[in-house]
Amino acid sequence: MSIIEVIKRDYNSFLTAIVIFLYGLANIAAKGHFTQIAIVILSACVVTPSLLKHIVILNIKMILIFISGLIILISQLFLYPENSIGIIATITSFCSIGFIGLYSGSLYFNIRNVLYFSKNLAYLNFFINLIYICLASDDIDTLSMRFGYGILPSALYFFLDYCINKSKVSLSLAILISCLIFIWGSRGCLLVIALFWIVYGCKKHPLKTFIYIGLILLCSSFLISNLSSLIDILPVESYKLRKMSMTLNEGLIAASSGRDVLYEFYWNKFMTNLWGFGAGCMYQFDMNYPHNLFIQIAVEFGVIGLILLCFYIIYVWRVIFRQHGNLAFYMIMIFALTFGRLLVSSNFWDRPEFWFLMSLVFTNPTLKNRKKIITC
Repeated sequence: MSIIEVIKRDYNSFLTAIVIFLYGLANIAAKGHFTQIAIVILSACVVTPSLLKHIVILNIKMILIFISGLIILISQLFLYPENSIGIIATITSFCSIGFIGLYSGSLYFNIRNVLYFSKNLAYLNFFINLIYICLASDDIDTLSMRFGYGILPSALYFFLDYCINKSKVSLSLAILISCLIFIWGSRGCLLVIALFWIVYGCKKHPLKTFIYIGLILLCSSFLISNLSSLIDILPVESYKLRKMSMTLNEGLIAASSGRDVLYEFYWNKFMTNLWGFGAGCMYQFDMNYPHNLFIQIAVEFGVIGLILLCFYIIYVWRVIFRQHGNLAFYMIMIFALTFGRLLVSSNFWDRPEFWFLMSLVFTNPTLKNRKKIITC
């Protein structure tokens, strides 16, 4: 059976799989700096057929989350009129990217088919981003973050496939992509990969994982020294390698690419108003977004938002650890991709995987009917 026939038979699972690859697949347009528009267009193309089919039977819980979010954002136009530009921009993102993530995460799916589609998309995404890196070779220092996060889902899937099927081919590809990310991609991508292995280890072998983490921390000085020496002898040179070397030799603050300034600025703003300044307040402050999920939530929604975020993460963690088999491992991949990236980069309003994960844990009927799921 061809992949087209499988897609026709189970379009829900195809949508479930493609959400995490949207950013990478849209990278073919990044050379012209149209990635965000390309993501919206690509998302609309793949979601619209399903949406038209299910328009009269939309998941009521998903609709409630979307409407609640919309009401909160619209109400902020009256609470923070001085921040209207930022709030309107946020509403636009939530109604496009946010809705696509929420809708895709609400659909009943077959995990075996999701992994089948993910495998094909991982290969396609891998080749598209190789093409992208070639097209961007004359401006690679500027565009390398897009490459790293674009190709990252392929690395995560191949690691996941190795965990499930012990595929040496997938492990080789995952290591290759990780090396490419190390040389030309964002350091935050490596944090996502590390988070995947930590959460996977806690799910599979918690005691061994804590022992390994302890050993790594004990040997951190030795590992840092050797990694720094390895970077110096690599036969390639890039901005990202220079940043990695600076991180190892001078510390995170010295190589933070201005994040320390953003963190300090937004944290001071939060301390002056513990109730927050409203969604999209970075437009009001004429600053870049905070590059950290916790700080962004704190400065936008204050202490209440920060408390709710902590409870949400704990809830997601509990849901993941209640699942079994391939479904649990797939959710670990989504968790790592979502929160690993948002700890050091990106605006959560623009991340479809953030809304996808929220819809998955709160609304998806697949998790409510575990006996019907094929988990092997």
